[in-house]
Amino acid sequence: MKTRLLVLVFAIALGASLISCGGGGSTGSEGGGNNPSPQTLTPWTGLYDGLNTIYLPYVNGQITTASVPSIYAKIGDHPSAVAFGMDTGSTGTVVSPEYFTPGDGDILQGLGSVTYSSSGIVWSGEVWRTKVSLMSSSTEVVAEASVDVLRVSDQTCLDHARDCTPKRAPTGIHFMGIGFNSGTGFTLPPNVVSAAANNPFTNLTYTKNVPLNTVRKGWLLTNQGVYLGMSSELTKNFAFVKLEQNPATLGSTTPLWQSAPAAVGVNGVVKQGVSLVDTGVGEMLISPVAANGYAPGDMPLGVSIDILFPSQAQPQPAYYNFVVTSPTNPGLNPMTPGTVIVSEDTSGIVFVNTGRNFLQGFNYLYDGVSGYVGYGDNGNNAANLYRAIVPTQ
Repeated sequence: MKTRLLVLVFAIALGASLISCGGGGSTGSEGGGNNPSPQTLTPWTGLYDGLNTIYLPYVNGQITTASVPSIYAKIGDHPSAVAFGMDTGSTGTVVSPEYFTPGDGDILQGLGSVTYSSSGIVWSGEVWRTKVSLMSSSTEVVAEASVDVLRVSDQTCLDHARDCTPKRAPTGIHFMGIGFNSGTGFTLPPNVVSAAANNPFTNLTYTKNVPLNTVRKGWLLTNQGVYLGMSSELTKNFAFVKLEQNPATLGSTTPLWQSAPAAVGVNGVVKQGVSLVDTGVGEMLISPVAANGYAPGDMPLGVSIDILFPSQAQPQPAYYNFVVTSPTNPGLNPMTPGTVIVSEDTSGIVFVNTGRNFLQGFNYLYDGVSGYVGYGDNGNNAANLYRAIVPTQ
């Protein structure tokens, strides 16, 4: 589904940046806010000692260009597992009524909506505070969260929608956004803090096999599945990059974090900006200001792209490059996206949405407690010629 929901409009709203969808009636975006100053993490040891993780394998196997990775979950007291598309480019779970019937313990929060800018789809309905059960298989619940969920009753379309048909009571909707700094909530008024409370991965209330307080708020993505939390063993040889705190949560005991800094190079011209590793799309999207003169639309074949985390400074914690190729002839570099799209953004922000093929060469984590992203070698030797990682722990 998400591959049809590429966002080609860049909106700046409440500090949300590099997101694939927005909530509360707001328009989604791939970028926003100011380009942060890149910050690298001083090497440390012991941050994740004694912590545990919970593994959720992807239902549809290894990540590919063609499909969003999915995980098994249940909403409320729904009797059977559903394969939810797992999206790091948005925040919040969206379902049609056949997958969620509110029960006695569920709490109606009000009406809400979510807008997907590129397709022009707007889903509206009731927002319910309910239980989300996260599953390691179609039968085993290994963690639970209490979050707001949008139960969709209506599909409308933006003016000049690219791919949208109005529908009353649409069906077949099962999508889970687990990103950070990637939305403004389902209900009005839009608010990044309320959006963070929609994320099942960072609002756990129960863990089956390990103590809840040993699962750090955050996640670690691999090409085969996702870990809730992180551990010292899993993060060996990661390169870490510090995030800046979202101003909306300064002074809070539960801080939120802004988008990860990155530099984007097009044919050798490198500019500093922000990034999103987005499992929801098979393409890469970059802003015009980063595109070195290329017009909005598909980037021509043969263009050289460099992505540097967090900047061009040396030593470089993490880096990869590729040459734009045809989707039907992608070449040997497994991290090459299906296509590279220059957005129609007019904000002047340098941004890149890597798309999910990034995970063909890297493991990637988000530490929501201390505010870090991390980049690790995923063991795919086919990516060795095109990436570099300098560990910071």
